[in-house]
Amino acid sequence: MKLLLILVISIISVFYSYAQQYITISGKITDSQTGKPVSFASIGLKSRSIGVISGNDGEFTFHIPIKAKNDSLIILMLGYEKYTESVAQIANKKEFKLKPSTYTISEVQVKELTANYILKQAWKNIHKNYSDKPFMGKCDYQQYIEENDKFVRAYQAATQIYFDDLKDKGLTCALKVDSAMYSIDNTNKKYHIYNSAMTQYLFYFGTTLKHLTKEESRIDSIFYSNGERIYVISSGKNKEIFSEFHDKIYINQDFAVLKVDFSYSMKPEKIEIKDDRAPFWAPLGFAFTAIYEKHDDIFFPKYLEVNTKAAYYKEKDNTALEFTRSFYNKFLITEIQTENIQAIKDMPQGDIFKVKVDKMKNWINYNALPNSDVRTKAFNELNISK
Repeated sequence: MKLLLILVISIISVFYSYAQQYITISGKITDSQTGKPVSFASIGLKSRSIGVISGNDGEFTFHIPIKAKNDSLIILMLGYEKYTESVAQIANKKEFKLKPSTYTISEVQVKELTANYILKQAWKNIHKNYSDKPFMGKCDYQQYIEENDKFVRAYQAATQIYFDDLKDKGLTCALKVDSAMYSIDNTNKKYHIYNSAMTQYLFYFGTTLKHLTKEESRIDSIFYSNGERIYVISSGKNKEIFSEFHDKIYINQDFAVLKVDFSYSMKPEKIEIKDDRAPFWAPLGFAFTAIYEKHDDIFFPKYLEVNTKAAYYKEKDNTALEFTRSFYNKFLITEIQTENIQAIKDMPQGDIFKVKVDKMKNWINYNALPNSDVRTKAFNELNISK
């Protein structure tokens, strides 16, 4: 009995000691004029490259090392003034109000610049978004899989991402899963599931940017935010095969990319089978979002979201639909490391769900993606406790 008591006390002591190493700030970010929540705002520290983002409801939770108690909390969002406050003074503050700072200017005022020129300059200056030197990031990764509009799997992992130096406009990167939490696997075993959203999507930014330089693009709007001119550019892509199409890329006056939004849905009559042998499948839709944040003069990737939907058929003529499958993938890089970098080997290509790692024993003081509608729905349908 005494031994059991000592063991319990020891566990509690370790837990308390670990918890005391961090300060936790939780709150909601809102527009100071409208009171509406501000989603995807970046929350970080002035002197450290760690941080999180706000969710669709504007809420966030940020675990800060106790040694950073004298640092300043920084909140950044396009179109709003930078919010700064001492960590020590925040205490139990629950609402953080951002002041709008955007004002639009006409394209005539900068008529010497065209959309294609800006895109080509951004491609030429891609080193502003990806360092010339190797760096690493700690990343919270979440994947949810839906089949026939019902969730069949959920996966969350603490990972490390290694980025090699930029060579010939190509980025080499690798990913290592440290620990994970996952649900039961109810996916259709007849069709393989591949690693549909890991390091390859970090390349999507570069390929999209290079592709847009070859198309007829337009400047949708130009605005100033925090004293910086921002160009919002859309492509002139042929949209005849899409029922819905959206693309916007945000580039600052120094030709660094700040944000990318891209999505499409296929028209039913334009759906095409991609494989000549089973499984026969066709893409139905795709969405990609990337947000970049500046550290040491480089706009590193901060948040990536990739959603895909495909149809699977029994025959190649795409008349016998078997089921649809959707992937919802989210990455949040919570810490950037630029010194004392050690390269890691990329995990084997395949189903990330089958990577053998320790299950995460607790999520205490773990900086993670905020809650989302997809996560809530998946957890409810899979009976996962939050």
